[in-house]
Amino acid sequence: MAKDLMRALAEFSHGEGKRIQQVLRKRLGRFQFSFDKYAMAQGENFATLMLNDPEAAARVRAALEHVDNGTGPGVRSLRALADQLKTIAEANSIEPEHATAIAELAGESEDMADETILSGRGLSLSPVVRTAIMRVLRQRVSEEGLSQDDKRILDEVAASLVDVEELLTQLMAGFYSGDRSVLKKYLYVSWLLWAFMRVKSCAVPDDKPRGFYDVLDSLSGVGGVVNFNYTDFGRLVDTRVIRFHGDCTAYIRQDRGRWISTDDRVEKCTDVESIASFLSELDIDVEKRRLFLPAIVPPCEMKPVIHKTFIERWADASKTMEKADLLVVVGYAFGPGDSHFNELFQSAAIESRVVVINPSAMGLVGHVCRLLDIQEDSLTKIEVNGFVVKGSPRIRFVGAVAEEINEDLLRTLEREW
Repeated sequence: MAKDLMRALAEFSHGEGKRIQQVLRKRLGRFQFSFDKYAMAQGENFATLMLNDPEAAARVRAALEHVDNGTGPGVRSLRALADQLKTIAEANSIEPEHATAIAELAGESEDMADETILSGRGLSLSPVVRTAIMRVLRQRVSEEGLSQDDKRILDEVAASLVDVEELLTQLMAGFYSGDRSVLKKYLYVSWLLWAFMRVKSCAVPDDKPRGFYDVLDSLSGVGGVVNFNYTDFGRLVDTRVIRFHGDCTAYIRQDRGRWISTDDRVEKCTDVESIASFLSELDIDVEKRRLFLPAIVPPCEMKPVIHKTFIERWADASKTMEKADLLVVVGYAFGPGDSHFNELFQSAAIESRVVVINPSAMGLVGHVCRLLDIQEDSLTKIEVNGFVVKGSPRIRFVGAVAEEINEDLLRTLEREW
């Protein structure tokens, strides 16, 4: 879902949610931002990203790794471009001892040594190549004449570079620097995301099946739930659920340090018009630093503390996990962007057993074993309720989607340890 979110937000701001984005722009005052412009900027910086950002380069190559002879020439050429930029990046590095010697020749200390020959900052692609990349990122594979495979691959490339999580991370850094222009952009994108999630979640009928949330609601004996989602389709009582990253039911008045979760107007925010009305009434004044923020933590690797409530929630999550004798992890990949939670989990898992349930669970084995200091070769395969399970006395990995989980499976996993 995350890879499609930027495009969904762009479409929402121009279509169904146009009234909301108009209200936000009027409330925040003049600033320059559009999702299309952001996508084009990423195209302009494509060469710099590929040469200087190994993670971005790896995401692009991963998106293109399935390209084969059945794919159109444009997509194959895009893969060739990515491969060539990787070759250039590798050829641009020199051995540390040579870097040190060159620094000495320049009259500099060893601390000034640089293991790259050419500065990749500001490098640009040739005009035709740059235009092609920008079209991919801006139009997000809406071009006619492309095969479905071409569209899928180009969409993955665009999503790997045009990422709402990365955008929010960049804007949050500027938010704390006090730059008014960046501050306005952060408020615009974060409130638009908040509104988008409320509109989409409120559109789901109460009687519609809610997947894993229905399963979770039916489980007995669950001591506590740590939920990473901003939306909540579950019916568990709040005292059992810790909303680790915040939610779409509260907001923060930052200049007064107030967490506001009892505003009746928010409960009435169920569609575009009611949300637009609520936002128009928020007394935001950027010039006077009178700021209202949605109560959601941006997905930064270093999680910003935008209110003390989050410190309390994180502490409660740690205590809940520390008390557990069985930790069940559903649909979570222990990514580096959640290093704070990973450390809390790492500490709790020392004294408890762990079950990791994920469609890609077997691909997480090495990573999770390193995180928990478990020898990967100590794991053996068994079958539990028709599922192939890989495990040891401390941990079980189950390759399953969340909706396949039921109480019988969990009790069997707990019992047959």
